[in-house]
Parts: sequence; C-alpha cells; structure tokens
Amino acid sequence: MRTILLTFLEMLVLGVLACGLSLGINALRGESRLDPFQDVDQARQAQIEAQYQSGGAVTLEEAKELLASDLVLFLDARTQADYEAGHIPGALNLPFDPFADPSEAIADLPQEGLLIVYCSDADCTKAQELAEYIRYDGRDLVVTMPEGWQGWTEKGFSVEQGPGEDS
Repeated sequence: MRTILLTFLEMLVLGVLACGLSLGINALRGESRLDPFQDVDQARQAQIEAQYQSGGAVTLEEAKELLASDLVLFLDARTQADYEAGHIPGALNLPFDPFADPSEAIADLPQEGLLIVYCSDADCTKAQELAEYIRYDGRDLVVTMPEGWQGWTEKGFSVEQGPGEDS
C-alpha cells in the first residue's frame, strides 16, 4: 500500500512539474494557450474585417451581435447631454460638430477593430459625417448604424446612462 501511495505522489509531482515547465516555456515564447478562445476571436475579427472593409452600414441586429463579441467600438455622435442620458454600453462619446475639427479626438481612437458610429435616429446625418471624417483619417473599418439611438432603444436593447468610462 505504501509503495502505491509513493508512486502516486511521484506521478503527481512529475505532472505538476511538467505543467509548470510547459507554461513557463510558452510564456517565454509568447505563445500562451491559457485563452482557448484566442483563435476564435482572431478568426471572428478577420471575418468582421472582410465583411465591413468597404464601410457601409450595419443593421440593429448586426450591431447588437457585434456588441456582444467585444470586437468593436461604438461611437456616439450625439451631444454629451444626450450621451449621458443614455447610450449603447461601452460607447464613446464623440459629439460631431461640422464647424469643429475632430482630428484630435479621432487620433485618440484605437487603430484596430471595427468602429460603429451612430447618432439619434435615421434622419440624423452626424454619424455619416463623422464616419467620413474617420475614413478620411485613414481608418477603413468604419460603418454607421442608420437607425441610431432611437432604433436601438425601440428594440429594447441594453443601454447605459451617465458619462461613461472615458468621459
């Protein structure tokens, strides 16, 4: 019985050492496999880039699905007061003013990933104009959500209130 227990403990120690060694080697090589969804996220990101490379618009349902993927950034082109009253979760407020130069705010945007720009409703042109400025600045992955905030809330999708994380 004692021999079986010692053998078991030796196997356990060897297993722990082997796991620790393999994690250490992977960390040094920069190839951590601790995130099993890493390849899935990269594949989904590539699919998003291929689908929206030419710009255009997303439907409310597409926008909701993309929000759940954490692979996009929503930009709210409405006023700060409107944004604080309610916005899409995680959205950044970038109020569009046709008489102001948005290049400094645009320069602070992340260079990777899809940007979805929206404003108040289908009649609002701020989202389209802001998207054009961002594309002119060199970003290809920029789309609008034409139904805007009104369409989002009418669908009953999740919302946040307040100044947001980066305000």
